[in-house]
Amino acid sequence: MSSPMSRMTNLDDHAPGDDGIDMVDTESAVSSMLDGLEGLPTNPPSLYCDLEGVNLSRYGSISIFQLHVLPRNRTYLIDIYTLQNKAFSTPSKSGRTLKDVLECAATPKVFFDVRNDSDALHSHFGIALAGVQDLQLMELAARSSSYSRRVVNGLARCIERDAPLSAAERRAWAAVKEAGLRLFAPERGGSYAVFNARPLPPAIRRYCAQDVLVLPRLWALYDRRMGAAWRARVLQASRERVAMSQAATYNPWGSDRALAPANCLGGTSITSSLKRPPSAMPIPAADAGPSSFLLAKCGSTLFCIGRSVLLWAVVIVLFLLGALRNRLFAVVRVRRAREGVKNS
Repeated sequence: MSSPMSRMTNLDDHAPGDDGIDMVDTESAVSSMLDGLEGLPTNPPSLYCDLEGVNLSRYGSISIFQLHVLPRNRTYLIDIYTLQNKAFSTPSKSGRTLKDVLECAATPKVFFDVRNDSDALHSHFGIALAGVQDLQLMELAARSSSYSRRVVNGLARCIERDAPLSAAERRAWAAVKEAGLRLFAPERGGSYAVFNARPLPPAIRRYCAQDVLVLPRLWALYDRRMGAAWRARVLQASRERVAMSQAATYNPWGSDRALAPANCLGGTSITSSLKRPPSAMPIPAADAGPSSFLLAKCGSTLFCIGRSVLLWAVVIVLFLLGALRNRLFAVVRVRRAREGVKNS
């Protein structure tokens, strides 16, 4: 029998006419979905999550909650725009709600960069996520050297670089992503309001589903590269990200979003980032866009150059002070020598 992870080899492994994607937009559909979440395995995790919305954060709204259930090979697009709180409060036959699932520490949920998802869920629906494994932090921990663990990567970069996809799957993924961007990205003439269009446009339906479908493959890849110590660090950093996102001082577009959490580098807690000055220059994620990423790289380069210039300036000043001191000592010795000649 094949394992759940091996069944991800073919993203289109479904019956004819069934794309494996279910729109959950009624209370009965929520209850039926929850019935299918009972008794799922926890290793590897069974639940892979993502959210889409308009300005997704405490300052915006949630439109779609994407949930991929690995053992069932089903992806659910939960219509938060339509259902609102009913999406999280409707019970299954056993009385368990989606809120219960999300807040259960014993049920692992995989997110990629959980911060704004957690912020939106907590602010709008009072959900305190638990049992989170942040895939962005797993990718960070799976890198080969501590020097490379300075900034985090975005999901698109991880998929492009690491996802074990065939050439055909990679082309299909790029095509779906491009079609979605044209509809919702403002710089491409789109609008995030398209996530609230009902019925959901087919291109957006595919866009919402495809990234969460790839998460299990990335999880398996990064998990193989990590040891037990790094797994523990990732879980701790994931918990700290959730806690940080729930704080009153959390900034969804903060200046340090692209910086690695300190505890993944063996330093201080990630929550220390809350104390950083809000006036600091934002550093976008690596795949936030060509212009913003170039700006971030230029800013980082200028900072390094400035620091080097300052260090050299200190060295030169110390050298000049040493030379001046030697010159003064030489003058004093000459004067003393002359005074000795006069006295003799």
